[in-house]
Amino acid sequence: SSAVGSDSSSSSGALGGGGLFCFAGGVGESIWCWDLRGGAAKPLYELSTGNTIVNALAWHERSGSLFAAVE
Repeated sequence: SSAVGSDSSSSSGALGGGGLFCFAGGVGESIWCWDLRGGAAKPLYELSTGNTIVNALAWHERSGSLFAAVE
């Protein structure tokens, strides 16, 4: 699986507030997002990618967008 994190400066527009977030994906055909603030991982949401495997994720800071490379 692949993961990308963001700090409060890059995540505020996309996730509605400052914090530390982790995105992950893999053979489970989903992308997951966790809130890591305060040292506890709290799942925020899961996005189904259909029948595709997530090979890589990339965060575009300026647009607050997450891009996924899938197969």
